[in-house]
Amino acid sequence: MPHPRLLPPGPAASLLAVLACCFLLPAPAHAALFGDNPVDLPIKEFVASPNHNNRPAGVTVDTVVIHTTEGSLGGTLSWLQNPVSQVSAHFVIAQNGDLYQMVNSRKRAWHATYYNARSIGVEMVGYAGRADTWNDANLATLASVLAWSSVEFGIELERPLGNAYGDANNTFRGTGLVGHAQIQPWNKSDPGVFFPWDRVEADARAVVAAAVPEPGTAAALLITLGCLCRGRRAA
Repeated sequence: MPHPRLLPPGPAASLLAVLACCFLLPAPAHAALFGDNPVDLPIKEFVASPNHNNRPAGVTVDTVVIHTTEGSLGGTLSWLQNPVSQVSAHFVIAQNGDLYQMVNSRKRAWHATYYNARSIGVEMVGYAGRADTWNDANLATLASVLAWSSVEFGIELERPLGNAYGDANNTFRGTGLVGHAQIQPWNKSDPGVFFPWDRVEADARAVVAAAVPEPGTAAALLITLGCLCRGRRAA
């Protein structure tokens, strides 16, 4: 495609310039900027929590924090709906893979202290110290949530190294897919030593790859043209 600056002025040149820029974007950024999120978010039910507030202006959402509930699904949903608890999460995933949303992703849920403003919080029903917490059903749903978050916000599908003890102020600074224990290693261990990080990262990347066409394909062109005329819907 000719360089946009070499094209004569006019509507055709403007469109080609836009398309040229679009195709230079990574696939997740392309989808997040120009259309509805193509990754399916299989929400079973929205169970609203009152425990949230607005994200500070200008804050970039760059992290998903993964937790374990250390309790049952019913107890978790009840506690996160209780104003007295002062805690919440954006998503709760049951052991059978059912997905519950509790806070709009554009809002700040209260789940990871100093990471709340920049993160999506995901609670996995189960226990950090038990290998049987993890199964094909709940890990598949988690992969979908992580893939959706990556496309929606541009979050990297990779776990950073280290934890808050590596910083002089005991403040973690990693982005991407983060365990609760990395943020608060002094009193948290979740999602635990049995959590299959490598599998989860690979599965989430595969979900994105299946849902988002590579730039330059005919499908990507059709999506771009269609999305130029559409607004974006927040979940």
